[in-house]
Amino acid sequence: MPDLPKQHVQISAIRTPPTGQMDYFGTGKDAGLILRVSYGGTKTWFVRYYTNRLGKRVRAKCSIGRFPRVELRDARIAMRDILADVDKGNDPAAERKRERSFQDLATVNDLSEQFFKLRERQTWRGRKRRNLSDEQGMADNYILPEIGSIPPQFVTEAEIDKVLDKVQEKSSAVRANRVLALMRVMFKHAVRRKWIPVNPCENIQNPGDEVPRIPDHPSDAEIRELWRRIEKGTFSKDKRPITISAPIQLALKLLLITGQRSSEVSQASIEEFDLNSGVWIISGDRTKNGKPHKVPLSPLAISIVQEAQRLARKEVKNCKWLFPGWPGQRGNKMGQIPIGKTAPNHALKRVLEGSKLKRFCVHDFRKICATQMAELSVPLDVVAAILNHSVNTVTARHYAKAAYEPQKREALQFCSDWLEGRISGDAARVV
Repeated sequence: MPDLPKQHVQISAIRTPPTGQMDYFGTGKDAGLILRVSYGGTKTWFVRYYTNRLGKRVRAKCSIGRFPRVELRDARIAMRDILADVDKGNDPAAERKRERSFQDLATVNDLSEQFFKLRERQTWRGRKRRNLSDEQGMADNYILPEIGSIPPQFVTEAEIDKVLDKVQEKSSAVRANRVLALMRVMFKHAVRRKWIPVNPCENIQNPGDEVPRIPDHPSDAEIRELWRRIEKGTFSKDKRPITISAPIQLALKLLLITGQRSSEVSQASIEEFDLNSGVWIISGDRTKNGKPHKVPLSPLAISIVQEAQRLARKEVKNCKWLFPGWPGQRGNKMGQIPIGKTAPNHALKRVLEGSKLKRFCVHDFRKICATQMAELSVPLDVVAAILNHSVNTVTARHYAKAAYEPQKREALQFCSDWLEGRISGDAARVV
């Protein structure tokens, strides 16, 4: 380790190394001062000191500037100031790094960019976040147009309220709740990283009340009408036919018979179905709770899956998806992707428009299926197992690991028989 020269002229005469860099260490009154000379010719001043970080004594370096803009005399003055600051218990290098972080996040736009880069790498219950595109859409449509140009440390509750007012004007109070939840997480991330001192969303209440939408159970006639509209469609006010494509008809029927989630049905692959054993196994990376889910299939459900497989392979040879998607703006070929997660719901809304059945959406099919099983005396823990709901009790988590496979098969058969009875008008088929 070469010693640092004591004169300006001697420092100017230091030759650059052929490769890498060379450090010159101060001695005596210059102890702690370092001059780093790189092979490119730059000469940079540093101060070396010891500090405590996370309960450990570590060696740190704080830069001063480059020679000759910062002469030896100025470097000595800066070194004394830095070491005096260290003696007070401070960590100048860490403080400068934190200040640079504040400078890098000049606006909420910068905070959003940093936040979503981290969000893309995060997992939830062992899988990538599914609502990332929705969160990005809320940021792009509501948050950034209003406060994107403001430095994050200067965002106040008034600006947050302004964003929420805009959301309620364009959408709804419940949507404003979702936007507020996203802003809470985003600013909490900034506080945790020490980019801002406080979270401006911390004391703001949700704009809307979260009231669960519970439509009344459909009558026998409404079940028949629902099934008829899925199969035959309807007519618009100007007498134009409104119909649903054959694959999405089958997807809607499978949703109603099995009580599974729309995304689980629409994104299903053919290899998930074992029709010889009459089961459908949904992998954990596609379920809401991250756990694999086995769904027994009734004969009616098996016939629907077989028809869906036939149509899929008719469209695309060796098709992977039970309901293959069609080409879109992304340039995908037919069958490269499945249908959209919301495609069944959009199709259902079109054919139910103008009828009393418009109160139902695809997610209500789960409620119809679960309610009917409960009315047929199926125990609620079996219904929960069919819906793949997690039961948060000590017994269920650690001791009783029942899968209820025979009970689930019997319950779904009850539901299938009930549905077939209503469709055919034969109420006596109820078990």
